[in-house]
Amino acid sequence: MNFKQTQLISEFKKEVKESFPHITVLEHYLAPEGGVAITVASPYEDGWEIIHQMGQKSIEILETYGYLIFVVPLENVTPEELAAMIEDLRVARERELAELAA
Repeated sequence: MNFKQTQLISEFKKEVKESFPHITVLEHYLAPEGGVAITVASPYEDGWEIIHQMGQKSIEILETYGYLIFVVPLENVTPEELAAMIEDLRVARERELAELAA
């Protein structure tokens, strides 16, 4: 990812968090579709609302910069599930860093 993509991803994450303060932004990754997917966890059943509202931002970025960035909401996530997801991401990141250091 280049600097501009990284900047746009950070702005997208900030905007989704401001629009939906109850969500947790988990990660972003290169999606098979060729864009960047940002995974968010919500304790509510509001995935379509998140997709709808952030879809306009996705379109603006695509039209202006040519980068596809979109949100992937996980609905009805319990606090226990969220804690497990965060721990899994932490472990995966530690593994990745250990592999890079080796």
